[in-house]
Amino acid sequence: MIAGNIGSEVRMDYTVVGDNVNVASRVEGMCEPGKVLLSEETFNQVRDHVQATRMDPIRVKNRDRPVQTYSINIGDS
Repeated sequence: MIAGNIGSEVRMDYTVVGDNVNVASRVEGMCEPGKVLLSEETFNQVRDHVQATRMDPIRVKNRDRPVQTYSINIGDS
């Protein structure tokens, strides 16, 4: 991931780009209101601390394989 001022002398914006940003954007876009959705890489970091349901994998631009996702069980919502 790259974060910083990106652009030209005419127009410059502070932004982030890279594979991790694309994955985060796709996971966020698939998440329903009131839910918490994680990629498999993130889930592996917290798996001993949360209960989760394995969801369908999602396609991400510039990746050959889909990204496995997990929905955190946060109650009866």
